[in-house]
Amino acid sequence: MVNLKALKMNVIWCPTNEPNYKGRSFLKMPRISKRDRDGIAAIRVKCAELITKTPNFPEATGDRKILRFLIGHDHNVDKAAEMFGKYLTWRMENNVNAIRHNIIYGGLDHPSKFPFADLVLSLMPSLVLAYDAPDKKGCPICVDQYDFEPSEVIEKIGLEVSSILNVYQLKYSIGIHFLS
Repeated sequence: MVNLKALKMNVIWCPTNEPNYKGRSFLKMPRISKRDRDGIAAIRVKCAELITKTPNFPEATGDRKILRFLIGHDHNVDKAAEMFGKYLTWRMENNVNAIRHNIIYGGLDHPSKFPFADLVLSLMPSLVLAYDAPDKKGCPICVDQYDFEPSEVIEKIGLEVSSILNVYQLKYSIGIHFLS
C-alpha cells in the first residue's frame, strides 16, 4: 500500500527492522536529495573504471565525497566527473591509498613513525609537552618550533621527500581519528 501522505511530503516511507515506537513503521527523510543521488550515480558511471581501481574507502569514493565534487561544480555532472576522475588519478599516482593503509593498519600511527621522520624532525623540531596529557582526539600536546627556514628544509630533504611526508601528514590529520 502506498502512503500518499509520505509521497506528498517528498519523503520515503521506510519500514525498519530496528526497534521503533510500538513496532510502527516511520517516515524517514532521505539524507541526499534525488537530484544529488542521480548526479552521484551518473558520476559513478562516468568514473567506473577509476573507481574499480581504487580501494573502497568511504572518504575516497563514498557518496559524500562524490557529492562534494557535484556541489562544488554547481551540479554540472560532466565537470564534476572530470574533476573526481582527476582526484582518483592523483590518489593513485601519489600512493595515497597505500599511505592510508600504512597509517591505519601498518603501524605508522604517529608522525614520528612516518618515513623520513627522524630527518625532518631534526630540521623542524616539535616538543611533546606531555605524553600523558593528550588533546581531545588523543594526540599528545606539542609545541612546534619555528626557528627554521622552510625553503632550507626543502633544500636539505628534497621536494619528493617533502611531498611524501606532506601526504602522510594530511592523511594522518584527516584520517586517523575518523577511519580506524
